[in-house]
Amino acid sequence: MGTSGRVGRPLGGDSGDTLGRILAAARTHFAVSGYRSTTNKVIADDVGITPGALYHYIPSKAALYAEVYRDTVDYVYSEFERAALEEGCLLDRYRAVLRRAAELHATDATLTGFIVAVGQETQRHPDLIALLGDQRRRHIQFFAWLVDTAVESGELADPAGARAVADLLGATLTGLARLAVSTGDQARYSDAIDAMSHLLAGTLLTDSNA
Repeated sequence: MGTSGRVGRPLGGDSGDTLGRILAAARTHFAVSGYRSTTNKVIADDVGITPGALYHYIPSKAALYAEVYRDTVDYVYSEFERAALEEGCLLDRYRAVLRRAAELHATDATLTGFIVAVGQETQRHPDLIALLGDQRRRHIQFFAWLVDTAVESGELADPAGARAVADLLGATLTGLARLAVSTGDQARYSDAIDAMSHLLAGTLLTDSNA
């Protein structure tokens, strides 16, 4: 018996738990090193299995990237939905989403890093696009839902502009996420979100006419 401590596919083990650890390790490496530089070996080493055993769970690196994408997007946007549903009006819901985004980033920066990098990775490796599935629309669908609820409640002054509002809110969240990744500075990211929250609440600027 070898002394590496790595194992093949666990007999009678919790395959779901192993897959979860594979996805977490892969997300970290994809976020930090990129798709091309990440190898199955480095992921398997992190999980404590052989590279060959990885194929019992995922058939290829491209399929693994797609699975990490689906898993990450589902987790993040499900968290956003839960945060939004705890508030009543559109601006409160959006501020709750921004706060949750900062909390998720503070807990695991690879969530933000991976999602931000997907656009560039799919440009470099267009074959990945077809593998990502319906989760590619999750961002658009989430913000459309957020704004549609405001239209239904009569909050939006111009319901005809609902799509523009959804695009604005989504682009703002994406821009703040890019700031977090490019600077690597959690405090700066949190401060920017706080500033945006104050802007939305009308408490950022003084009344020059007062």
